[in-house]
Amino acid sequence: MNSKYSSINESELLPKIANKDEEAFSELYNRFSQVVYNLSYRVVKNTSDAEEVVQKVFIQIWNKAENYDQSRGAVSTWIMNITRSRAIDKIRSLKKTRSTVSMDDTFVQFISPKGFIIEDAAEKREIIKEALSKIPPEQKTVVKTIYFEGHTHTEAAKELDIPVGTVKTRLRLGILKLRELMAPYIDVQD
Repeated sequence: MNSKYSSINESELLPKIANKDEEAFSELYNRFSQVVYNLSYRVVKNTSDAEEVVQKVFIQIWNKAENYDQSRGAVSTWIMNITRSRAIDKIRSLKKTRSTVSMDDTFVQFISPKGFIIEDAAEKREIIKEALSKIPPEQKTVVKTIYFEGHTHTEAAKELDIPVGTVKTRLRLGILKLRELMAPYIDVQD
């Protein structure tokens, strides 16, 4: 179906979208949704995540069309920049989510290579939380930044504004203290 906007260029569509013209938005979507999806998929490497990025990109376009400045480049460039940013945001959120979601078992395995006696996941989380509350705050902050937020030593040093060596020392001391505190919950049999 041909819309009344099918013959106008993208830079003329954006002011109409800024005025919440749904037909203009639909026309822009039809022109760019596939290329936005393709770029998203190349970055996130997952169909459903790429589809989510596409949705976020077009929501941003709908809400921020008035921010487009023709003097700074073509509409296609503006859209691709939004897409790249949203795709990178998605990767970052997935990294944090994955590191947080899978952290209990990984973290417990790091504290001790032996098995955890407690089977209940909620109880494991409570034990870990209680042990974390008993270590010095500067060690706890480093442990959380590295293990629960998924940062590298260098990223943690920047975020916490301390030297990398200090991050490593606090992490080592924190892990040693956590191993000690969690010893009663760890199976010591081989």
